[in-house]
Amino acid sequence: SRIAAKKKKKQQEQAQADEEKKKAEAAAAAKKVEEASSFIAACTERGDALAQKVKEMSPDLRALTKALISVKPDSIEWTKKNEYGAALVALHNNDIDKQFQILLGVQDQYHSIGFPKDDKGQGYVQACFKALYLNEIVSDEGQQFWRNDEHLSEKVPGKVDALVQCNAWFSFLDSLDEEDDESDEEDNIDDEDDDED
Repeated sequence: SRIAAKKKKKQQEQAQADEEKKKAEAAAAAKKVEEASSFIAACTERGDALAQKVKEMSPDLRALTKALISVKPDSIEWTKKNEYGAALVALHNNDIDKQFQILLGVQDQYHSIGFPKDDKGQGYVQACFKALYLNEIVSDEGQQFWRNDEHLSEKVPGKVDALVQCNAWFSFLDSLDEEDDESDEEDNIDDEDDDED
């Protein structure tokens, strides 16, 4: 019984340490979002001028994305290159892991406000994923990386809800991939025919 009491006390201490760690991580994340929000509020530049400025500052991409969405969650205007899009591209420089951080910010922020939908019943999270792709901020590869990740994005609340709301978008991306695969197969057949001549 003495051993059981020690074991129980150790488990309680570990649970308390885990809880304190979670609180510290949440406080650090909140501070990053606060810093990103302050940056957005103080920034008068947009587009390429902003892209140059953020390279020097290197704000946290996830926090910056959350802050951008929080300004107006029912709008995707911020994704345009002449707004904040060019800055996000400059910050990720085609790095898939950094694009992933942008999508984690989208997932996290829309989760925190209950995954709102427009008057047609479409989720804003899906509109955001689509806009990030169409504005060439997050590539197909970056979106598929987020979609298929089972480790990091699962630790951020809202992954399942975001996947459900983005189902039609990912079906569309899948159809594009299938068309590309069929086109590649046709090109290979044409190349083989040319070799025979």
